[in-house]
Amino acid sequence: MENKGIISQVYLKEFFPRKNFLIRENVLDVLKSIIFLIEQQYPEYRVYTEETIFKNAFVINSIFIFKGDKPVGILKIDWDNSLYDDKFIEVNFSYAPTEDDRPVISRVCEILKAESLDKSHIYIRIDASWRRSINYYLEAEEFLNPLIRELFYGIDVEELANAFLRAPQGILILFGEPGTGKSKLIQYIIGRSQHILNKKVKILMLKGKNAFKSNADEVNTYIENDLVILDDFDFVSLTRRDEIVSDIVSTILSVTDGFLPKKAKIIISTNKRLKEIDPALLRPSRLFDILELKPIPKEYFESLCKKYPELSTGLELFETVEELKVSEILDYIDRKRIIKKDYLIDKTISKRIKAYSKEIGF
Repeated sequence: MENKGIISQVYLKEFFPRKNFLIRENVLDVLKSIIFLIEQQYPEYRVYTEETIFKNAFVINSIFIFKGDKPVGILKIDWDNSLYDDKFIEVNFSYAPTEDDRPVISRVCEILKAESLDKSHIYIRIDASWRRSINYYLEAEEFLNPLIRELFYGIDVEELANAFLRAPQGILILFGEPGTGKSKLIQYIIGRSQHILNKKVKILMLKGKNAFKSNADEVNTYIENDLVILDDFDFVSLTRRDEIVSDIVSTILSVTDGFLPKKAKIIISTNKRLKEIDPALLRPSRLFDILELKPIPKEYFESLCKKYPELSTGLELFETVEELKVSEILDYIDRKRIIKKDYLIDKTISKRIKAYSKEIGF
């Protein structure tokens, strides 16, 4: 295949419950329609399929389009995605057509795009060291809780998301003690990304030391995604002098140095205050900001309660303290919410509150 090949990635919708395996039938119908189209309307092309037997029926893994002995397009189906996400199957269509081949390629793309996601969806992949990568396809609105927008003292998260995603700089560093809301803040930025970037957004979240080492030091990790999040960064150093993270730092410098047409957006989240940061990362052309997330002061929380009465239960926590972490407030409010327990004849059976306060063992 020629070097000028174009890669087009689409996601075919699945309409049936995974447990019945009917989930695959819609995708197979789409693939069969592509094969039928080429065989009936473009007889000068040959179609080959790579198939396996699944539940006494065949499954197409790949479709190869040839003209003579020259490959024109290859379509590959990632069936494994359906094991972890019950809505979508990922389909990759690679092609390198000449002008004569463009009509057939365009028709195949039309069929695929008719079944693909629109721009309202965000594709997020979580890659952790303790399990296989998990893929999620979510609507932006699922991230945009109005409360989250105002839950951070000293930060206008709406303006932060707009400024960071539109800025020429590619690096944002968040630090603060566990529970100060770093994940909530990242969640809001993710939710705003689709609207601000005005396209289908692809996000990769790397968690854990092993995930860092296996993915964060590869250039493709950054240039193939719109947003890369290095979450729970356990190191206190972000410098090339640190043997553990030196490759990661070097790669981040490479993808934010301006030579590549697409600058990666990178969020680094850490529970520890970084003692040393590579000077090259701090250059104005690279670093957007370093933000410390702090506990919520009593006075600020009181003002939020006037706007969001559902938070007022949390005021009880401020009777003896002047500031609290985001997680402490939300957890307390969740525990205080009235939950109907009509299923309980004997109320002493429920150990929910005691379990939270660690007064019970199993």
